[in-house]
This record gives sequence, structure tokens and C-alpha cells, in this order.
Amino acid sequence: MTRPRYQKGSIVERNGNWVLKYYDDRIDAGAVKRVRISKILAPVGNVYRTKSQVRPLADEILSALASQSTGQIDGTLPLSEFIEKKYFPHLEKRQQLHGALHLEPSTVKGYKDIWKFRVKDSEIASLRVRNFTTVNAQAFFMNLSQKLSHQSHLRVKAFLSGVFSYAKQIGAIAGVNPLDGTKVGGRKSDFKGQTYTLDQILDMLEKLPEPARTVCATAAFTGLSASELRGLQWQNYDGDYLHVSQKVWRRHVGAPKTEARRASVPVIPALKKILDGYKAEFPPISPTDFIFLGQKGFALNLDNLSRETIAPIFPAWSGWHSFRRGIGTRLFYLGADAKTVQTILRHSQVSTTMAHYVIPDQKEMNDAMKKYEDFLAMLEARRGGPVAQSVRASDS
Repeated sequence: MTRPRYQKGSIVERNGNWVLKYYDDRIDAGAVKRVRISKILAPVGNVYRTKSQVRPLADEILSALASQSTGQIDGTLPLSEFIEKKYFPHLEKRQQLHGALHLEPSTVKGYKDIWKFRVKDSEIASLRVRNFTTVNAQAFFMNLSQKLSHQSHLRVKAFLSGVFSYAKQIGAIAGVNPLDGTKVGGRKSDFKGQTYTLDQILDMLEKLPEPARTVCATAAFTGLSASELRGLQWQNYDGDYLHVSQKVWRRHVGAPKTEARRASVPVIPALKKILDGYKAEFPPISPTDFIFLGQKGFALNLDNLSRETIAPIFPAWSGWHSFRRGIGTRLFYLGADAKTVQTILRHSQVSTTMAHYVIPDQKEMNDAMKKYEDFLAMLEARRGGPVAQSVRASDS
């Protein structure tokens, strides 16, 4: 791409203002084109009475153009073209990288869905990247459907913030990210993640045919995610542990989401019996065979399995992640401390475990308070205090 040539431009007086006329390089259909631009420099008056007095203002603009880099020229693209021709190819490259720069295919698809359904047809899509301001961003969020959840609004903001962070990284814009300082709306609601109770899990194990029965048992007794379940190979099972080494999302095979997720999960005796029986019924040809093998020789499609086999038999079905939340919740209420539950679920942060994988349960809370009440009464009984007296009075 050719660097812009230095130019002097022309200064003219128009409607009481000094106006600079010059050419700017912009990208159009993949090619750099020179466009005639007019920009007001200053009002004609005592400070700027002549062209020579206003020339330094013009030179500041023109020198910036002369030093404009390829990245800065990318800033002349409309937001829609920048996202589709610059940002998305960048994300696709990051899918191939490892470590902190790696992006999951599911993450990239999520961004593309946000673009397609929330942003692409909006007014901001036609704005040039370098002209996009916080004012434009805030107006966009004000017009975004308030029927969407607050979390949906936050995801849209995260997507756009990522776009402009990349624009800064390649020099397409300077200064602050225009998404900084914006506020989003949307319908706020308390998180109410579903969990399966132990009774529901036992019902599944009694009623479901294979392979649904063993997949559900593995999900319920290990807390593995759907993509980790699909990625399991027989070489990952040694009778005592399932060693998580990969995951499968759609047709993509990749490393676990984080280093913490690359860990071994204990296999309790009940699950060992089920897995050993499943292996005997469906013996693998190779240790690298998927434990849950689909008809086409690839990992079993769990979405199809849940839709076609599980949901018709088990109407309370609420998705695979309910197993993961369920084991976190049950372990916590059975007395496991938060750090232990975090380790079993292989989260990087214990705050994630407590915020999203230990779901408040009214019965468990009532039972806990009853235990607290009984414990307090026992202590007070030793001392003959007022609590003990009230307990005795209520029992008589």
C-alpha cells in the first residue's frame, strides 16, 4: 500500500471560515483511493486574518496525513468492512495459536453471531473506524433492544471493545478505545442456573438407553463439560481417573480451555462400573477411539443425543451444563469446601465456582439453618442460657 504523498492543500475563505481543501487516502473495494476533503480550520477574524496566519493549522493536518501508516489508512474503512476484512481474519489466525493468544472456535462463532444479529444492520456499521466516538457507541447501546438481557448487552460491548482494541493495535485509531466509558442497559435478571438432583440422575440411569446412559453418568459424576466429554478417548481412562487432554466442539478438536482444565478427574466406583460395562458392550478398536463414538467415526454429537434420545424420555432435561453445576452444588452442600469444589471442576478462579456452580437450594439452606439452630441450642443448653430455655419451653 502506497504512503500518502505530502501535499500543501489549498486554503480558501468560505462563509466566514478558513477552509482547507486537500486529498485523503481511503480504502474502497480493497484499493486505496484519493478523496477530496474540505475541513474548516478557523473563523476569519482578528486571530486568523490571512491565509499565512492559518497555514500552521493546515500544516498540522497535512503533516499527519503525510506520516500516515498502512494501519492508519485502515482506519478510513467503514466499521462493517473493517470487521469483516480485518478483524475476523485476525480472530481466525488466533484460533491457530497457542497460549494466551489462542481463541476458541466457539468464541469466534459467538462474535460472528453478535455481528450478524446485533451490529451489522445498525447505523454504526457505516461509520468510519477512525471517526467512531464514544458518543456513537453510547447512542448505539441506547437504541439496542432493552428486551435483551443485561448480559447480552455486555457481550455486544465486549465484542465492539475488542474490535477497537485491535484497531488501536494496528494503528487504525489513536487515543482511547471509544467503548471506554459507555454504559449498557438490558433486562437484568438473577442468575438461575439449573441443576439435576441425585434423584433425577438416578432416574436417567434407570430409563435411558446406551450411549445416553453412560454419557449422562460420566457428566453427572465427573462434572466434565460437553466438549470435554466428546473429547474423551479410551486412552484417557485408566480405571481410576479420566485424564482430560482435549476437547471437541463441533468438528474442532483442540486443547482444554485453560491449563487448569487439563487435569485428571477421579472416577468413583459407581462410574467405574458403568464405564467398564460400556467398554465391554462396545469394545474399542484402538486406544485412540473416542469413548463416545458417533456413527461416522467421530465424536458423538451430544446435541443430537439430547434432542433425539434424552429429552423425549426425560422431560426435565435442561442441558449438559446442569450436570456440571449439579456436582458443584451437591459437593458444596455435602460439606466440601469451596477450594475443593474448584479443584474438582478445574476452574482457574474459586470466584467462578462460587458465582456460577454452587446454586442456592432452598431445602439445603433450610437444613443448614436447622443444623445451625440445633448447634446453637446445644451450646446454650450447656450454659442454661435464654436460647436453651426457649427451646425447652417450645418442646413442652
